[in-house]
Amino acid sequence: MFINLYYFISLLPKIIGGIVIITIAFLIARSFYRRVFLAEEGLTFRNIYDFFDPYKQSLFCYKYNFFIILGLLTLIGFLCYLYVPAATIEDGKYFKPSLLINSITYLPNYLIHEFSHRFWAVLGWDWWTYASGNGMEFLIPCIIYLFSLQLRGGLLFSPILFYWIATTLYDAGFYASDAVVSKLALTSSDMVSNFKPGELKGDWYYILKPLGLLDYAQQIGMALEILACVFLAFSIYSIINYLIYLCEPPNMENTTY
Repeated sequence: MFINLYYFISLLPKIIGGIVIITIAFLIARSFYRRVFLAEEGLTFRNIYDFFDPYKQSLFCYKYNFFIILGLLTLIGFLCYLYVPAATIEDGKYFKPSLLINSITYLPNYLIHEFSHRFWAVLGWDWWTYASGNGMEFLIPCIIYLFSLQLRGGLLFSPILFYWIATTLYDAGFYASDAVVSKLALTSSDMVSNFKPGELKGDWYYILKPLGLLDYAQQIGMALEILACVFLAFSIYSIINYLIYLCEPPNMENTTY
């Protein structure tokens, strides 16, 4: 009896978390139905976009021209030159101080990563349990970004959220590139057990192998690192865009309140 009670108590965080996730999903779905499907125009792309970005604050509404696009491409190229070759794994040492991997960004990403493994393991779906680590690392800042777009002045949060997303992609790319070589020292999802390089296969080995993509681990890792540089570039540009927004507010016509 005590064992069953202890087991039930251990499941409470997952049960409560599941209820919260289902409740939030239901509220979002109900709001989406009311504001999109029941609108006078019916289901249109514009109504869908207005639901997610009512104040026109997403990166699709930033100020762009030829010189800005050229500057962004140049910045992305420079960041790729700076950070993609640096994402190498040597003797299990992968924690290299940089703008994308440092103690400030590593800690929240690490906690989200490992907790997600534990939380989603209750489904009993092994593939998703492995994928949920980097998957939730990426999704959580993306969800927070979508919520920030629902706020007036949500542009203020864009630089830090884009930067956060960039760190999760860089971390995922770094991890994916180790899927075959197994040079990383790993930590168990219990956050206590540690493993030496080569002693245990990482998440991406079990993510890519069922998909038949294990031979492309290095290329996938590099693609994620490049994508991280793209978000880092937008993080930098979003600061500039925010200053432009302060001086010249966007057209607020047809905005949903």
